[in-house]
Amino acid sequence: MNVFPNSYFKILSSFFFLLSFSSTQILAEVTLEEIIVVAEKRNESLQDVSQAITALSGSDLDKKNISSFVGLSAIAPGLTVAKNEGYKTVISIRGVGNETNQNAIAAPSVAFHMDGIFVASPFSLQTDFMDVERIEVLRGPQGTLFGQNSTGGAINVITKAPSVDDFSGKADLTLGSDYDYTKFRATVNIPVSDSVATRIAMSSTKHDGFTENVFNGQDLDDADQLSIRSDWFFDLGGANTLRVFGQYFEAESNGAAIKGFYDTTPGERRLSQNTLSAYELESTILGAIAEFDLSVGVLKVLASSQSDDIYVIRD
Repeated sequence: MNVFPNSYFKILSSFFFLLSFSSTQILAEVTLEEIIVVAEKRNESLQDVSQAITALSGSDLDKKNISSFVGLSAIAPGLTVAKNEGYKTVISIRGVGNETNQNAIAAPSVAFHMDGIFVASPFSLQTDFMDVERIEVLRGPQGTLFGQNSTGGAINVITKAPSVDDFSGKADLTLGSDYDYTKFRATVNIPVSDSVATRIAMSSTKHDGFTENVFNGQDLDDADQLSIRSDWFFDLGGANTLRVFGQYFEAESNGAAIKGFYDTTPGERRLSQNTLSAYELESTILGAIAEFDLSVGVLKVLASSQSDDIYVIRD
């Protein structure tokens, strides 16, 4: 005895056939993007590297609203980034890194590289991410490839190189009603000729203080920061290239709020200090990257000049 007529079975068979065909088409269109990193001083797929690495693209940073090193702690396993005393960036990987009681110029245990150039100053880490192509976080000792100051690991920031192909640019503005928050970012790529191109980026952040010093009325935890980067690319012919860039960062504020243990002022954002505080920083990085084809290999030369000028008043 047939409970269902043959026509029902034909309809169900056709339905499952079409469903299987559609699923096959969808799976065929799905492709995995290959991530290229320079963790071992050469371009290679992330899947081929035998190290613990977290690679983040510039679009990933934008989607997660991460604009500085402090935000990396939320998405990079084993990485901890914090602000010590408001003006020193403390980075540690798997518990190895700068200790909070070290002085401001102590050598770090996590190496920071920007486009392959070692950045020695911890004050340079204050700047916002600008025109970033990707960030690589390498966990574990990296002394063989990255030299000293890499016992805990290394962080590589790779910026977008100038392109001679086309003119492009983007900008965004963020406004906040609380504390008059304003953040503006802009980037432009300009092909000067068939062999020369430049890329300019800037970022500006301002907001009022989050904390009030009830003793003298000073607002603390405010911010007034400006970052500017200029990058130039020169095609020297053949496979020979030269890239020259400069990055400038300045910050000025009333300093960080550090509430004393015995301060009984009510409120988490209110304290009492009998002194004024101030913080000013200027950081400059000049770098050059040259690559020459020697037929038997490629010679890569990196050079940089870095300087910091910091002024801090606090009790």
